[in-house]
Amino acid sequence: MLAIPVAVSFASGIGAAMLLSNTSLIWPVIIAVALVGVACVWFAATRRAGFMIICAAAGMADMGFDLQPAAIPEGRLVYSGEVVRMADNGSHPVAYVEIDRLHERAIRPAIVMLTADSVLATIGQGDRVTFRADLRVPSGVPVIPDEITAGELLVNRGIAATAFISVHDIISSEPATGFRAVSGRIRLRLLNALYRSQLDSRSKEFLATALLGERDTMVSDTREAFARAGLSHILALSGLHVAIISGLFFWILAPLVLVTPRHLRNILLLATIWGYAFITGLSAPVVRASVMASVVILGDIAQRRSVALNSLFAAALIVLLFSPRQLTSIGFQLSVLATGSIIAFAGALNPFDRSRTPLLRRAGEAVGVSLAAMLATVPLSAFHFHTVPLLFIIPNVTVGAFVVPVILAGGLIVIACGATGLPCGLVANVVDRMTGLLASTAEWIADIPWASLTVWGLSGATVAVVVIMLAAAAIRLHAVSDSTGVFSALVPLLAVGAVVMALSMSPVKPRDEEGTRYVVDNRDGSRDVVVPSGARIYIVSDVPPTTLESRAEHYRQRLRRYMGLRGIDTLTVISSRDTSVVFSASSATDIGRQLQVSGLSPLRD
Repeated sequence: MLAIPVAVSFASGIGAAMLLSNTSLIWPVIIAVALVGVACVWFAATRRAGFMIICAAAGMADMGFDLQPAAIPEGRLVYSGEVVRMADNGSHPVAYVEIDRLHERAIRPAIVMLTADSVLATIGQGDRVTFRADLRVPSGVPVIPDEITAGELLVNRGIAATAFISVHDIISSEPATGFRAVSGRIRLRLLNALYRSQLDSRSKEFLATALLGERDTMVSDTREAFARAGLSHILALSGLHVAIISGLFFWILAPLVLVTPRHLRNILLLATIWGYAFITGLSAPVVRASVMASVVILGDIAQRRSVALNSLFAAALIVLLFSPRQLTSIGFQLSVLATGSIIAFAGALNPFDRSRTPLLRRAGEAVGVSLAAMLATVPLSAFHFHTVPLLFIIPNVTVGAFVVPVILAGGLIVIACGATGLPCGLVANVVDRMTGLLASTAEWIADIPWASLTVWGLSGATVAVVVIMLAAAAIRLHAVSDSTGVFSALVPLLAVGAVVMALSMSPVKPRDEEGTRYVVDNRDGSRDVVVPSGARIYIVSDVPPTTLESRAEHYRQRLRRYMGLRGIDTLTVISSRDTSVVFSASSATDIGRQLQVSGLSPLRD
């Protein structure tokens, strides 16, 4: 169980370094903590505590190096870097570039987002590109209370700066042979094989997202339906996908045991797991699951028993060693909490005995795994996404547990057949039917008014308290052997956690004063006026009428927190050039009189 205290101490050090990130004391504190740890190790009675303190100092140092910001000077300059990912936001192509040189001088690497005015046909993922741009660090200062600023969104995605470029700003592009280039080319070939297959469009979108990790393929309405139904984990690459892939190849390679050396199947299985992780870009959840699977397989090769919880913490430690910022990643947090909760609680939540009722025990496993995963992830989902699915158990147990493995396994077969030119009409038909069943189930549940609960006002401290209580329940759970002790330890702690969550959700909604309005000056030179009025919010913009819909979607994302905290459910964007629009409101102050549009007059006020 060595990895557990090491990983916890290392993660605690990363968190402490983040708290000290805005001060000049971070490195003196790191040195002081390390010296304390060495002093503790010197004495026999405190060696274990000293070892953990040294691990915490190592985590602080790892994060301290990562906290050094990249220098982004002002002005139109020449940068060089490697293309990390290509995407399309619907109107303009977007390239994410990890820059490492400025005017041929080495700088600290940083990821920047470049939005182009036309198709970037000359560059692809993994290419080495030199470009001219005026990079701007996103601002984190809100114009409107509780708004989600562009800086906040980009920082959460690890983007240091943004720029709008023309195709003529691309000075040179060199095809690369590095990790990202090879991974991108393989994934592109697999995607092309998928898109050329006989599958229908819905199956192609689902497999591109859930199997190959293409984040921009699936439409937002479908993602929203899966989220409300409690199936959003299927769309994000995670341990579930690694488990299905490894399980499929485990049975495919089973005949090798009869004709080859004993460990050849395990070695090929390791190569398959890490090959899949490589193709999908080595994302944190996939790496975590691959490390856990590798520990189990290597333990089988060495004829040593592995401990699941120890393997989980070992995987988390490896991820944090290479990327300490993953500690703040929502995907990493959800992945670790869900897996740890399944390991700790899934068995206890299954009431059936394996020896007496083996069939019911297997059915209970699906229910236990779903409930255990939701125990730990509900507080975090409520805090980050403000949504709690209430009917998650129905699709996960009835459809998700049986249909998703069939879809992913069938998708692999379809892609392989497409790459080799073999027919696979029957498999494609099965995948289409299963995908249709999964999507229709998600849409049916999402349409139920009480399928999910919207939660605002949940604090991070409350989430931390609930997670600590769950950890205490897990420790107590595995320290008790009888079933009575299990439930006597689990139920009170969960009840206390539920009470804490309920008390932390403030029913008092903030309100703006009557007549409040906010003027937003955008980088493209346009100006918007934002006026709240009861349960509605009006936005008058001087952008061209053809772009009003995209401007509305922009503000729905930007003002999501603002609207949720105030109970605003309707957002309307109207062009300031529309002289026929007159707003009215039932509030004491006539908002309609303020927003009666006449040319550009509202923007000139």
